[in-house]
Amino acid sequence: MYKQPNKRKVINFYSNKSEKWLPVFDDLSERYAIKLEADSTITEFETNVQLNSWSSEIDMTNISVATSCVFCSDFLIRCANGKSAIREVATRSRLGRSDFLEYLEISRRFWQAKGYTDWGVISSLEGK
Repeated sequence: MYKQPNKRKVINFYSNKSEKWLPVFDDLSERYAIKLEADSTITEFETNVQLNSWSSEIDMTNISVATSCVFCSDFLIRCANGKSAIREVATRSRLGRSDFLEYLEISRRFWQAKGYTDWGVISSLEGK
């Protein structure tokens, strides 16, 4: 989860499942993309999915971020069973920041309003 514009490094990852190059912005996201690529229950995934018109889609209670901000979710995952999931990637240091926690809440509310119930945060990967 991040707010645009973002001046982070870009790692381009080729996904055979999605049949295209996908940008990720840190090593943890790249490792997670590799894990998704190897998971037979995943049919395809997208990275950096923009939350279009997020401020009109969610309950703004306790949200202090300017409504003009543009946000993107890290992963939209499509599973073989027909279900979809949203995953946000967060380092431990980012999880300690109140502004980042608010960004995560915006993402959770946005996707919930769109009917996605499988939403979560990836903060580390076992067996790195």
